Amino acid sequence: SLHRLGQDGSRRLVRQVETDRPYWSMKTSAIASGSYQVEVQAEDSSGVRSPMRRSLVVKVDHSPPQMRVVRLDRKQGKLLIDTEDEDRVVSLTCQSPRRSIQLTPSDALADAKVRRFEVPSPLAILVKSLRSCRAVDPSGNARSIMLD
Repeated sequence: SLHRLGQDGSRRLVRQVETDRPYWSMKTSAIASGSYQVEVQAEDSSGVRSPMRRSLVVKVDHSPPQMRVVRLDRKQGKLLIDTEDEDRVVSLTCQSPRRSIQLTPSDALADAKVRRFEVPSPLAILVKSLRSCRAVDPSGNARSIMLD
């Protein structure tokens, strides 16, 4: 069975499955974003049941990262972007017509919900030609913004 976990610790049954196959699968796109736990219990041909087992908590995330340009100064080669995501880890890449660059977090807190990214100093000259940025979280959710 599949249970959705509430922030208050509550558990709500989402799906009950009975099968004679030794496996079961489902697409996470079929359920809402949130935290879930799977409970399994096996039964042999004699009807003897195993103890109920619970999985680790599984997080389903369908939401792309939020992005906000904090500062864009093409003359001084400054670009600061804040990202916010439930996964707390985001990869941020910006594109110019000729190349892409990976922005680096300017804060040291890898698990902060809001992260500030900036163009590394050696690449500041490229800020004048950057046209768009794309943030991707570990779940593969992505969002792009135009800088023009």
